[in-house]
Amino acid sequence: MSQEAQAPDQRPSITLQDIASVVEILKVVTNRGVWKVSELSAVGQLYDRLSTFLDSAGVTIKKAESENSEDQSQG
Repeated sequence: MSQEAQAPDQRPSITLQDIASVVEILKVVTNRGVWKVSELSAVGQLYDRLSTFLDSAGVTIKKAESENSEDQSQG
């Protein structure tokens, strides 16, 4: 459905699960070394804000299963 076909009172929305998914994506791409060093501060600040928001909403972020195995293979 295109945005033009949506009723005027219908807005796109995101859920707490969408935000939790973004946090998980940030974890994964950070572990893979996707960011430039100059970008890490901004990424970390976004991660912290999203995590704090989810914590205040009572959403528990699951720990990425591959996070431990990737850390062990790199170390």
